[in-house]
Amino acid sequence: MVPPDSFQGKALARIIYSLGYRNVAVIYRNDAWGVGLYEAFSSRFKELGGNVAGVAYDPTAKDLSAEVKRLSDIGFENG
Repeated sequence: MVPPDSFQGKALARIIYSLGYRNVAVIYRNDAWGVGLYEAFSSRFKELGGNVAGVAYDPTAKDLSAEVKRLSDIGFENG
């Protein structure tokens, strides 16, 4: 059994935040599952005090180089 996206996202946010990360960049599937999981994660991570940037990708795409480039361009100021 797999918990709903809302629980998975909140749990992932808590784990990553508890490991000391405060700035994260996420690449996620642009479909119902990926968007739901990303939104749950992002919302909870921000509630905890973290910063989140996301890049969605088409799960049917053959080339993700543009998305990877956007992900690599994401930067956060030290804080």
